[in-house]
Amino acid sequence: MNTWSVSEAKARLSEVLRLCQKEPQTITRRGVPVAMLVSVAEYLRLGGKASDLEEAGARKASSRKAR
Repeated sequence: MNTWSVSEAKARLSEVLRLCQKEPQTITRRGVPVAMLVSVAEYLRLGGKASDLEEAGARKASSRKAR
């Protein structure tokens, strides 16, 4: 598992996303873990709901139309 500072993760987002397909990636702020980035497959394996992902996508699409 890799650990990234927020600034590193922002600068190398494509790499972070690619790596999270293989294993979770930890994001830190001032050395303190604040987030864990996991693949959709891992999220679902851990008990996340596909409907949550669909709702998040629908909300994002709605906000784009409102612009």
